[in-house]
Amino acid sequence: MRKDKGSDMSPPQSSPSQDGEMVDLYIPSLPERATDVDRLIDQMTLQVGYAEDIRGDIMIAVNEVVKNAILHGNKCDASKSVHILCRCNPEEFCISISDKGKGFDLNAVPDPLDPDNLLKESGRGLFILRALMDRVDFDMRSDGTTVTIVKYGRQT
Repeated sequence: MRKDKGSDMSPPQSSPSQDGEMVDLYIPSLPERATDVDRLIDQMTLQVGYAEDIRGDIMIAVNEVVKNAILHGNKCDASKSVHILCRCNPEEFCISISDKGKGFDLNAVPDPLDPDNLLKESGRGLFILRALMDRVDFDMRSDGTTVTIVKYGRQT
């Protein structure tokens, strides 16, 4: 397992373990760092052998959560890190993404399928996560928010 912290971190890498691929890293809250995470997740899910459709679902969901942590949680403040803890094995992909944001009221999120919301450019993240992943959990505390998403594996 590799653990990185800091804004000058080299591109994140994963390492094999008995339980599959694991990573524990911190990235600065800069939108361009989401690409590093995308590459890492793509590599991990490929190495474990997930089917292409499962890999695509995971990639979309992780990108959504990481970008929200950077943009909305930490407000693109590079002094605040996004913590990513991921375990990827043939049976399960599980990733927890934590920011320093205040969180939000899940019940106050408008329904993206409501006719009044169909043409809005934002507000579909929760809908996408719940559609693509097998489990979506939110832990909102005074010191930050953690989103954990899980997808059960199916190999190629």
